[in-house]
Amino acid sequence: MSDKNNRKFKRYNSNSACEVTFPSVTYKGKVIDYSDGASVVIADAPDVVRGTEINVRIPDQGVEFKGEVVWTNRVADHLQAGIRRVESLKGSLGNFRLIDILIGAYRSKTTGILQVQSRSIVKKICIASGEIFFAASNDEDEHLGEYLLTRGNITLAELENATDRMMKSQQKLGETLVECGCLTPQELVQEVQNHVEDIIISLFSLEEGEFELKEGSIILDDSITLQSSTPNLIYHGIKKIRSYSFIKKLCPSTKDILNISLNPMMIVRSLELDNNDKKILSHINGLYPLERILALSPASNFTTLKTICALMIIGLIHIKEDDEDPVALPLDDIFGNKKNAARLLGKDTPGALEKKGSGLE
Repeated sequence: MSDKNNRKFKRYNSNSACEVTFPSVTYKGKVIDYSDGASVVIADAPDVVRGTEINVRIPDQGVEFKGEVVWTNRVADHLQAGIRRVESLKGSLGNFRLIDILIGAYRSKTTGILQVQSRSIVKKICIASGEIFFAASNDEDEHLGEYLLTRGNITLAELENATDRMMKSQQKLGETLVECGCLTPQELVQEVQNHVEDIIISLFSLEEGEFELKEGSIILDDSITLQSSTPNLIYHGIKKIRSYSFIKKLCPSTKDILNISLNPMMIVRSLELDNNDKKILSHINGLYPLERILALSPASNFTTLKTICALMIIGLIHIKEDDEDPVALPLDDIFGNKKNAARLLGKDTPGALEKKGSGLE
């Protein structure tokens, strides 16, 4: 794969004016698309070699970053260039979606901290080799004690007593709650993991705020960490979203044909799919448009759309190109074996058993 098509982060199309400076001369240009860098067209610019340091300013996004040239293409007196950032990825959530940043960090095996700030609320997501393992928030309602109280896991008296003891002993609140008998160690582990997931998922539909992905080594302490893969967390997080307006922005059109992406099994094995989603996935074969998948799905249209969006975001499925061959996952890979596939789909399910190579004819 060429450098021109090798971005790990999602590309966003753009038509924004930009200014690029190298080495000390500033040229005007236009952004074609951007991700963890940008593709730009520069007017009246000289040729540059790969690796040249360059400064990019995009006024209408309030973005300025340092980068390096990774590819160029000369078109008359205009220079097309691909520029990769050489500093922290940061910007506005009005121009980037947080779920795309997390998937980009996963694909590039990033280690570091993703900090998101919206007004006075600051949340941090810890990432190691692309996998999310912890998150924290300065929102008082998202502190562990308040979280456990609102979920009904502890009483107000237990929270106040544990907080007093924690202040005196310098222990963590979770340890104190276990010591007081309010939670078992197993319950604490599960609730902390639920707590961390909820902090992360609360950011998915956020459209106002600033973020910065600070790469670097992380010192792991004895905190309870997530055990779910990043694709699985994002998949389940998108399914919890209740805003149709947000999901609509992620959805393909009802006429778009959906296809399975390359090397899908690595993603499939990292997911915890329920039976309805397995049935939805079984109908994605490079032949059916979204409108037919909605008709065949055992779930409601909104639930099905959330599943489709989640599978697209994590890269398991995509909109089929005109010159692309249809691809379908073998039913055994989706359902585990032929018996499960036959039981869950039913022999009369439209489209379920008609695929060649399913082994169920």
